[in-house]
Amino acid sequence: MRVPHPSLTGSPAILHHPEYGARYAANLKRELPRIPFVPEFHQYAKIGAALMQLHIDYEQQKEYPLQRTGKRPAQLARREDEALER
Repeated sequence: MRVPHPSLTGSPAILHHPEYGARYAANLKRELPRIPFVPEFHQYAKIGAALMQLHIDYEQQKEYPLQRTGKRPAQLARREDEALER
């Protein structure tokens, strides 16, 4: 596979970082996302490339073992209850 330019793999990694979402939440509601300069951009590019590869080859990935407990997370149950009240 041809390796994409680091800006194409690093940008999604930065945009999905929890701190980015928290810091720029208000701006993201009214304008397009901006990619800030980060000193460790090449590290983000490596992470983004690995993430991209997972998305591309998701059908070949090993299945993650999950156990069904039958319990719903409390937050999900509250959202469903609120939706029913509307």
